This record gives sequence, C-alpha cells and structure tokens, in this order.
Amino acid sequence: MHMSQLYLTFDAVQNQLEQRRRYITAPKLHLFTNILSCAGCGTGIWYRSNRRGYICGNYARHGKKACTAHTI
Repeated sequence: MHMSQLYLTFDAVQNQLEQRRRYITAPKLHLFTNILSCAGCGTGIWYRSNRRGYICGNYARHGKKACTAHTI
C-alpha cells in the first residue's frame, strides 16, 4: 500500500469515527448528590430520576455485592 492510499484510508476511518460519535448530555446535578453518604458503606448517595429519589452510589455501580439498596 502506498503512502497516499494509507493517508486516504486513515482519513476515511477518522471520518467514520467522527460520524459515529455519540453526544451524551451531562447528568443533572441534584442538591444532595455526593453530599449525603450511605449508612452502610459510606459512599456518596446519588439521585436517580427513574426511582425519583437517592440511592447508594456503591449499590448503583456494583449492585448487591457492594452494598444493600439504601435509598431516600
């Protein structure tokens, strides 16, 4: 493969990657996120809109093996 073909291939791949990039909006900051802490493990508590309340951050990330589902 010649260098000019290599550059064209590289540019084509970069173009495809740029088109496939997903733009994820930043999560909304809630008043008590990471200010309150879980009574069981001490990790910060996060707001979850699907639960309409706060949940232990350790439980949210790692599930039952990390902590019980402490919620507010």
